[in-house]
Amino acid sequence: MKSKIKNLTKLMPKKHSIKVGIIGGGFGYYGHYKAFQKINSCKVMAIVTRKKINLPNNVKVYSNVKKLITNENLDLISIATIPQIQQNLFSQLIKYGANLFIEKPLGINYLFCKKKLTNLKKLKVAINFTFPEISEFIYFKKKLIKKNNKFITINWFFKRNSNKSSNWKSNREMGGGIIFNYFSHSLYYIEFLFGKILKIENIKKTKTIFDCQIITENSRKIYFSLNCDYEKKSKHEIILNEKNSIRLFSPNALRFDRFNIYVKNKKVIIPNNIKKYGKDKRYLYVAKLLKRYIKAINNNTRFKPNHLDGLKNLMWLDKIEKI
Repeated sequence: MKSKIKNLTKLMPKKHSIKVGIIGGGFGYYGHYKAFQKINSCKVMAIVTRKKINLPNNVKVYSNVKKLITNENLDLISIATIPQIQQNLFSQLIKYGANLFIEKPLGINYLFCKKKLTNLKKLKVAINFTFPEISEFIYFKKKLIKKNNKFITINWFFKRNSNKSSNWKSNREMGGGIIFNYFSHSLYYIEFLFGKILKIENIKKTKTIFDCQIITENSRKIYFSLNCDYEKKSKHEIILNEKNSIRLFSPNALRFDRFNIYVKNKKVIIPNNIKKYGKDKRYLYVAKLLKRYIKAINNNTRFKPNHLDGLKNLMWLDKIEKI
């Protein structure tokens, strides 16, 4: 059944009026499903997954996407599956007629994805890039980054044997690997914090290490280093000056909900912020992003990050892979 609802404006005020389908039972469950549970105007109708997950009886489970779009009349489809699979879903989902919420990277091939995402008509596509929803990143950008910050260092290091992720995340052909799976995240937050990326040069890459220099607008130089086989403790840090006195830092290389700001080694306390300890809180940031996205759909306004941002990201990844 093709979705009949293209504009959610009249539905927004009503509780559970936006019918949602989710593709993927990994982050699709603990990232997307839990996020939609925080939004009163949304109701998850079904999930496509072969995994056994804890769902209420009124949420249907389908084994494939064809069954989902044949049996459900959805307003929004949220995709959290392997990039290789994801890029092959675009045509049928756009034809179906629901707005799309997509994980990054969009797929494994820039030109293929560009072709598939050219005829969206009135549909809106959002990319799940949550760094602009994190209070520490917002504060870091507005309060600490100055025009004279011309040299930035980014270190993203995984302690050796600590990154035991699913098989696809280390498989380039499926959309994984050190560049597609990890660097794709950094491209988004670099542009959010420091401006449009103009050039990526001095590239050095192996299976576990990726180093480069990134030039952004305002003549900024970013020295980026990604290491998946680090001998010491894991860390993810963005350093504004040579003295290391201003840092956006996380001791957890995989979890983006663990960042704190340090100025002269003193933690900056941000009021009313999401707690940094305990269970995985990433879904709360996804929920914040989804609320902005739904508002943009209803007001028919531009939303970022959208499919164009996703394609630009994928273009950089493609270029780097070919070097």
